[in-house]
Amino acid sequence: YMRADLESLVAEQVSTPMQSQDDVGKYLCRFCKVSTYLLSKKCLTETERDHLFLDSFPTDMQNHIRWHLEIKQPDLHPDNAYSQQDVLTAALFILQGSPLVH
Repeated sequence: YMRADLESLVAEQVSTPMQSQDDVGKYLCRFCKVSTYLLSKKCLTETERDHLFLDSFPTDMQNHIRWHLEIKQPDLHPDNAYSQQDVLTAALFILQGSPLVH
């Protein structure tokens, strides 16, 4: 894999609705496959991975995730990325029970 592969995956996903926890799980598998390889080859930093993971969610979902994480982590500096795990946890929390209403 190359960094361009991950960036293409992110660009593709941002326009794809994520309406269930299953949708997030399926995307996570694809994202981790590429990002883990790039991390192991030192072609990607964890911070870059974290930014790309959040950026891969559709805009409305990103806004919900950011709002949720701003409440949970009010002291995080705006220049710092939320961890991939924190973004995943927030996304799954937001989607539990019913689809995200657009």
